[in-house]
Amino acid sequence: MGKVIVEALDGVHGRSAAGLDARLESLVDDEWVPVVERRTDASGRIEEWGGTDGGRGLYRLVFDVDRYFTALGLCTAHPEVAATFRIPDVGSGHRVNLTLSLNHYAVAFVAD
Repeated sequence: MGKVIVEALDGVHGRSAAGLDARLESLVDDEWVPVVERRTDASGRIEEWGGTDGGRGLYRLVFDVDRYFTALGLCTAHPEVAATFRIPDVGSGHRVNLTLSLNHYAVAFVAD
């Protein structure tokens, strides 16, 4: 699989969403299969997934928004956010930008 970089922003506090858990899944035989789990670093990024040697296909990132905001003493309307995307070429790079707030989120997918 090509490189997938996540950049997460906490729109409530106007800062990087550090400590946000994310799970990368792959669609196999019409079923989502977990590939690897990671947590955003201090800058709200995940740059290295490790163990991701899949190829072309459909992938999904599932973000644990509830755990993130609960740790900050807040309650969100959406406990998780899922972003589904296609990887057309093994060597291509991909960036997923996520902005979170308590009642809204936005996901942008950019193929490099």
